[in-house]
Amino acid sequence: MLWLQVQEQQPKMHIIMKHSSYLIITSIGCGIVLSSCQSKVKNSSFSNDTDTVNTIMESVDSTNIIEEQKRIAAEEARLQEKKAELDKLSKNFNQKKDEFSNKTWIYPKDSPKYRNRNATYCYFMKQNNEVRNFRFVFQYVNSDWLFIKDLIFNIDGKVFEYRRLDFNTDCQGGQIWEWCDLQLSDTDLIRALEKAKSIKIKMNGDKYYDTRTLKSTTITSIQETIKYYKALGGRF
Repeated sequence: MLWLQVQEQQPKMHIIMKHSSYLIITSIGCGIVLSSCQSKVKNSSFSNDTDTVNTIMESVDSTNIIEEQKRIAAEEARLQEKKAELDKLSKNFNQKKDEFSNKTWIYPKDSPKYRNRNATYCYFMKQNNEVRNFRFVFQYVNSDWLFIKDLIFNIDGKVFEYRRLDFNTDCQGGQIWEWCDLQLSDTDLIRALEKAKSIKIKMNGDKYYDTRTLKSTTITSIQETIKYYKALGGRF
């Protein structure tokens, strides 16, 4: 009886072992398939991420190139505009080279050659490709002496006083002339001249005084001289 029971149990055990083997093989197979699927998913995800990064980088590079091209174009346009402005302004000026130095003096074309003319103008010096020494000239011609000491400016209602100036004098043929040639560094006066619409100048002498109202062409000439000086790199 015992042997029969053992014999009867052997087929059952054999069946159970077969089922267990099948389950193990099936599990391993599923694991391999699942692992392969996960690997494919991961590889696919990595590939997509790489493509996305490459696309973003290409987009950034393209944007940077476009911005750089715009910057270069704007800079070229600015330089062209500056050159055109310099060419336009230069037509209104004469240059006088000092034969004993490397200095060049730049005058407006409407400034008089001699001192025996009524005039108000500015000019400046160029040396070693740099501009400096911005100057203001006032010339007074009449039949009577003033012996000018002071100049008082009224520029659009704002007053600027310059006292005890050093005027030169000369006379000939019944006329006298007095003039001063001074370096102008007063930034407040220069700014006022730049924007001026009307300029009146009072000349105080020893006993008497006289006044002068500048013509619009004279004001424009002074303003163009300031503009040309700054365009060439001059500073006040």
